[in-house]
Amino acid sequence: HSYERSHLLNGHFGPSHEAATNPSVIKSRWAKDTEGVDTLLKSECGPNSGTVYIVTGGGAIRGGGSLDHPAMAFSHKNRGSSLLEFDDNELRIWLLGEHRDDKDDYAGYNNILDEAVIKKTGGCINS
Repeated sequence: HSYERSHLLNGHFGPSHEAATNPSVIKSRWAKDTEGVDTLLKSECGPNSGTVYIVTGGGAIRGGGSLDHPAMAFSHKNRGSSLLEFDDNELRIWLLGEHRDDKDDYAGYNNILDEAVIKKTGGCINS
């Protein structure tokens, strides 16, 4: 049980090393914006335009295993909850940690373990 967020992938159906050895598998990688938030620009839509995968199985039990899959941009073993916010041409993603604080706006969670945003650009606008 863990949290993982992939790069923008297309056609990754083989063994894990394929993401590291086949340059066509990762269509786009995350980069920090000026505020330090992982940001990914998605400029294509439709078939073969890529997909970001999020594994969010860390709500109750910390899992074992190595979190080193080359297709993943971010991996974390702490318990927590994922929050997705859709707004026009943007998707914001947060992993909120398990430490609770009743004064926080995020349903009692105050420990942000991951923050990322996917922005649609070019031919993807409003589609």
